Amino acid sequence: MNPVLAMCLRTASYDADGSSLIHAHPFQGIEATFDPYDVASSVSAAAALVARSPLNPALRYHFPLGPIELSGPSPEVADAALAAMMDAVDAIACAGGDHLTVHAALPSDAYGTPRFAATGDRLRTLVKEGRQRGVTVALENLRWGATAEPDVFLELVRMSGSTVTLDVGHAVSSESSAHGYSAERFVADCGPLITGAHVYDRETDRHHPPTDLDGIGGALDALCDVGCPWWTIELHDSAEALATHALLAAYLDERSTSAAPVCA
Repeated sequence: MNPVLAMCLRTASYDADGSSLIHAHPFQGIEATFDPYDVASSVSAAAALVARSPLNPALRYHFPLGPIELSGPSPEVADAALAAMMDAVDAIACAGGDHLTVHAALPSDAYGTPRFAATGDRLRTLVKEGRQRGVTVALENLRWGATAEPDVFLELVRMSGSTVTLDVGHAVSSESSAHGYSAERFVADCGPLITGAHVYDRETDRHHPPTDLDGIGGALDALCDVGCPWWTIELHDSAEALATHALLAAYLDERSTSAAPVCA
């Protein structure tokens, strides 16, 4: 079975343009990034918007990268982030959702420190709450910092019991990739822990769409090999998102009719 091809929707897009894109184009899923300062209302707004679509897309949620982080620089900030994310899990469960992606924006030198251990403890608490509410909590790898380093990222995942949202653009653009640790290897090492992916070509000061699959084709093959069920096209320009959807759909069609196994 091929993965769901999903579009990325931000709170700012819960307007006529966002509604039009959801209603008129062939995305099978939506990943909504909500307002962390108004969790309940923005989660319910995303659910209501998607519920009005005649295409009936599946819906997942994404806690935005920013000042509210489980890995915050002080215990007070990090504990407030955990409380906000617990509220998010509750709101998602109440809205009928079942998946939340979060981050741990730790500096590279945080590994082995009390801050790293505390981040793992907070993430474990969030994962446990998610399980009790029927919401899978997934950790996303970043382009920079500790969670851009595959071994460190996977240790945090194992400490917490989270699943993985594998961000292909981050993996391709990270320092680890520049030193020879490919995105394809990152996917293979995370294996069945991956419950979703963010798919685009690369990241600089923005996310760049692929014009071909030369840069990310190996990672896409690996995602299929490990049975990743959900690919969010993490692009915020509608034209870029639609062009990338067409490119990925053609890739999956070709793969399904070739000798290669279809994505599990």
